[in-house]
Amino acid sequence: MRPPVRFRFQAIPAAAFLAGLLFFGTPVLRADFEDLGAGARAMGLGGAFVGLADDSRAVYYNPAGLAGLGRNEVSADYGRLHVKLEDGSNLSTGYFSMGVRLIRRKSFDERVRDLRKLSAEESQVPVSIASAAVTARELEKRSDPVTFFKDVGTAGFGLSNTSLSGALSQNTFLLSYGRKLHRRIAGGLSLKVLHKSYTLDSYTVKDPVFDHGAKSGLLAATADAGLRFNIAPKIFLGIAVGNLNRPNIALNPAGKENLSRTFKAGFALKEKMLNMATDAWVWNGNYQLRAGAERWFRNRSLALRLGGGFGSRDFKNVTSGFSVNWGNTQIDYAIVYPVSGIKGAYGSHKISFTYRFGKSPLNELEEGSVELYYAKLKDEMELLKARLDKTEDERSRLEKVLVQEALSRIHEKVRAEKLEASISPSRKDAPAPRPVPFSAAKMKTYVTTRGDTLQSIAEAVYGKKERWPEIYNLNKENVGRGGSVKAGTVLLIPGIGTESAGDRTEAAPAEDVGRTLAPIVPGRPKAGETGMTLAPLPQRPEERPRTGPKKPPEPGFYTVQKGDTLTSIAQKVYGDSKRWKEIYNANKDKMEKGLAKPGAVLTIPRN
Repeated sequence: MRPPVRFRFQAIPAAAFLAGLLFFGTPVLRADFEDLGAGARAMGLGGAFVGLADDSRAVYYNPAGLAGLGRNEVSADYGRLHVKLEDGSNLSTGYFSMGVRLIRRKSFDERVRDLRKLSAEESQVPVSIASAAVTARELEKRSDPVTFFKDVGTAGFGLSNTSLSGALSQNTFLLSYGRKLHRRIAGGLSLKVLHKSYTLDSYTVKDPVFDHGAKSGLLAATADAGLRFNIAPKIFLGIAVGNLNRPNIALNPAGKENLSRTFKAGFALKEKMLNMATDAWVWNGNYQLRAGAERWFRNRSLALRLGGGFGSRDFKNVTSGFSVNWGNTQIDYAIVYPVSGIKGAYGSHKISFTYRFGKSPLNELEEGSVELYYAKLKDEMELLKARLDKTEDERSRLEKVLVQEALSRIHEKVRAEKLEASISPSRKDAPAPRPVPFSAAKMKTYVTTRGDTLQSIAEAVYGKKERWPEIYNLNKENVGRGGSVKAGTVLLIPGIGTESAGDRTEAAPAEDVGRTLAPIVPGRPKAGETGMTLAPLPQRPEERPRTGPKKPPEPGFYTVQKGDTLTSIAQKVYGDSKRWKEIYNANKDKMEKGLAKPGAVLTIPRN
């Protein structure tokens, strides 16, 4: 009697297909899109590849591993399951994958300012800090194009095929993407399209499983996701979840058969010449533990592998394999032998071909290796050093601009004082003070730090905190209220190691009026008392007028010191503090809110 149609279909092709299922330990209990593995290298490691995931097969095992792909890679596999089955079935697998690093090229113009040396004529032009910055921008510029490349992730593609000649064909299409989420964390996602087709015959077209011949295949879509952590140098942890949406893969539209969701986790140790990995897979109440190791020899041109696994539903196997690598090409081979389940077969065999192309990053250093960490730190150090050099260069250029500006202000101030002395009726007979000329060689700079004040800076650079007005007069634009200065401000320091500003003004010749240190009122000044212009010298006989009224006395001058007030000045020069109004009336144009700034030269009326 002829067996039933369903039994006839299952007895021959499905039995052989389920044999492969039992051997590889699929995470589902039916022959629908079973996990038969990909890549001879991964199979030689016992299928433990979730944590390792360092080549294009990461598309299949853990898409987050694509982020660590060093170069572009294309690979192809071919495998035979359970060679020499008693029924002569030819159960084969094929896999193709590709990983391409995505690089974004960016270019911009870096403006490099070349501050040319100011000429003597340019240094005579009075400018402010703001106008100095404008002048610097108007100087010669050079635009240098800077191009750099940024890694934005890796795209992957995979195609897996499992077929039983004359019975069925199963295909899985994968489109994946992985990238760095953090310095030590990578993430990835794979979109999968599942397709399966059966070869119907006169018996199967009547089977209700195939809707009486109306349906010979199925099409479904799902997704996998994964993470990969570089938890320490050379140590990786991988996590992957498969079949996120659990699609319905029933042939009959009225049926409901959801694909099981799988959970995988793996640890990996990556050395330059040694890799070790272990995985744990869980799905629908079942489990599998897989482990493997590989050792490279002869400068990574030859590798040997050994692995195995065990789990629920009598899953036990041992695996081994080897690799030959030369240049950009690598060939891998693996054999998987079942310890339980199918007996009498010669095991399953898989061979893979891999070709790598594209630029090698960081001289092909192993991801997660100590050498790679050192190389990255060295690159960061070089970058910081370049930024520091650039900052120092900009600081030096800014100091030159500030010095030239200060010289311009000094020259302009001297010209203004000379002009005032030449047109002032009250001082037309008195020679103008002659300041000692400044030069760029004598001008120094000081970069302020937190807690600095003008007095503390003067104490540090001159040894006398009373000389702070000299620093203030050259840096008014950079000094806040009450003489406060911000940390990091570049101040100009005039004449370090020379006399104070008050001492730089030379005294008039002996024959001129206005000799210093002669008091207006009777009595001699105390030793060390400064800032007064005292009584004029007696005129020489030949200079005395012989006729006419007596010439009115010439006014004196007083340089305001720190802490001076009009009443204290009047007490010093007149001996009477109540005469401060006379000084005020003669110097209204030099007063600000009734006060005279330190360093101001006041006219002292003589009665």
